[in-house]
Amino acid sequence: MITTTRISLMLLLVVVLLSGCTGLQQAAKIPHPAAGAWDFNVDMMQGPEKGIFTIMEADEALSGTIVMESGLGDWPLENVMFDGSELSFDFDSGQYGVMKVKVHVEGDAFKGTWTLARMGMSMPMAGTRQVK
Repeated sequence: MITTTRISLMLLLVVVLLSGCTGLQQAAKIPHPAAGAWDFNVDMMQGPEKGIFTIMEADEALSGTIVMESGLGDWPLENVMFDGSELSFDFDSGQYGVMKVKVHVEGDAFKGTWTLARMGMSMPMAGTRQVK
């Protein structure tokens, strides 16, 4: 026959084991689905342009940078948002004004648009996440 003391000890053991599992999940934090370095191609008016944008997560907020392969520049990303599978961000390119990027992410690939905000002109954009 199981005594009250044994039942109490078994319940205590279950609570300790479950709290340990929760600690392991927090220690092995899963990276944000948008985090990483992404190679991209965009079909601009003057021809194709390539580059890399990097998305980082800190304190549950997303940030990043974008670098153009041609040397046009590199800029910090603003208003970085990820909702389900939609990634969007803006950056101020200076001479060309604010650019708005909105893409649909599927695994390690994306497709979407790059919009020159002041002209309302959108260009197709696609890319893949860099593998570590």
